[in-house]
Amino acid sequence: MMTYVSYPVKQSTVPAWGVPLYDQVTGDVICHGEKSFLKDGRKSFPSGHTSWSFAGLVFLSLYLSGKIKVFDRQGHVAKLCIMILPLLIASLVGISRIDDYRHHWEDVFAGGLLGFIMAMLCYLHFFPPPYHHQGWGPYAYFHMLEELQVANSHNAESQQSVCGHHVELSRQHNSRTSRNDLEAGRV
Repeated sequence: MMTYVSYPVKQSTVPAWGVPLYDQVTGDVICHGEKSFLKDGRKSFPSGHTSWSFAGLVFLSLYLSGKIKVFDRQGHVAKLCIMILPLLIASLVGISRIDDYRHHWEDVFAGGLLGFIMAMLCYLHFFPPPYHHQGWGPYAYFHMLEELQVANSHNAESQQSVCGHHVELSRQHNSRTSRNDLEAGRV
């Protein structure tokens, strides 16, 4: 059972809780950790640092890709690099958690997936997809524009009807005065 594996002498390279002890009779691994280490090990799934970093930085990446119109088929590589940079930073946070022996890769993967899904849901709740032609603005902005256009069209119609009513009244008033002038012989 891996008795040929020797661990480095330095304490800083492999943590003490990472070195397994084997039972001489059955060959199974003996749990020799302190209760605090075991309790801390159960708290590692999913990685909170990774999920928060992916949630925030994926949202930022989507927001930037919508604002600078990465998917407008203009072919600017710089736009793509700006969009990918937050994703790389989030990945580096996850890698650092594994490298510092704080999490297993499964914890980091699950945390990253959780953060990615939450960022997508939150972004798509407020914004159109970045590849959409209106991906640069939130839904609320476009809804407000539609309401303003409807209100302006109603105002224009009501002003036309009011103006048309005033024109008719002035025509009627002018026609009455002209009749009166005709009858009085003033014209």
